[in-house]
Amino acid sequence: MKHKTSQHLQSPDFDIYCATMLIEDNLKSLNKLRTDELFNEISDQTKKFIVDSDYEFEPLPQHRSRKRKQMADENAIDELTERFIGNNNTSSNSSKSPDKSTLGLLKDISLLSKKRLNEVKQNIKNLPVDAFDVFGKIYSKFVQPDNARHEYKEFCNYFELLEKCESLPNMLHDNRDTAVCFEDSDISQEEDFDSENDNYLISNKEDNDASEKNIKNHGSLTLIYRLFCNHGSLKIMFPTLFTMYKIALTLPVGSVETERSFSKLKIIKNRLRSTMSNDRLEALMRINCEQDIDIDYTCVIDKFSLKSSLLIKNLTF
Repeated sequence: MKHKTSQHLQSPDFDIYCATMLIEDNLKSLNKLRTDELFNEISDQTKKFIVDSDYEFEPLPQHRSRKRKQMADENAIDELTERFIGNNNTSSNSSKSPDKSTLGLLKDISLLSKKRLNEVKQNIKNLPVDAFDVFGKIYSKFVQPDNARHEYKEFCNYFELLEKCESLPNMLHDNRDTAVCFEDSDISQEEDFDSENDNYLISNKEDNDASEKNIKNHGSLTLIYRLFCNHGSLKIMFPTLFTMYKIALTLPVGSVETERSFSKLKIIKNRLRSTMSNDRLEALMRINCEQDIDIDYTCVIDKFSLKSSLLIKNLTF
């Protein structure tokens, strides 16, 4: 269960609602394991397995313990320390467990994704009765739950049409560009080079559009917010919903990208690269962390070759 939760949270476009449900299931399973009854049951099952099994189990090797100098304010070695079991001391560990309002807020944010919008459009019953209650409670100054639910239902009915209208100009311009590129067959070598670049850029645009269509969960919040920004009338028609998207995009829902950046930092700046400058480190970090960004390598080489005549001679053909 923990491996499944970790794998789900590390995906670039994870479902927030599914993640909250996995976290709640993990909390319940951990609370069960912290009871004496279940611990004794697991211990009995282990002993029974050892007795019934045909394998010979060797005892674990015991290493000699290292003695550490004891400080003046430390407890004695044989002094009893309080041990947390079950719910006898929940106050000492309550700060480490996630708050219910936090999970409720994440569930409300998950309703703003493209996947949930399509589900609610197909069946209005998929929208919970208490939707956006926690969101309105935390951000009562900006969001009213009743207005949010009303605007959300209306937006679900028009979202698919708005999305198609947003992608229509790009499709028309791409078709026009491809028609122009293949209209003349007798072109010079320089024009042929330019047409190859145009075709490469067009293919990149198609790949980007296809990748954006596959984003349906948390990553789709940015696409929908961009839809609001491109059409100013949507801000007037759905002011509460627009405010919710702005708040949702500023909240740090996941820390996977940050942790991944620090992991890359340990690999890049090792003991052999301790004297690396900050500019070079930032450039290498950007190359490693932002690998999902499509780069026109031909354009990069052309710009780099303009630095000197020797580069132009060796890099351009």
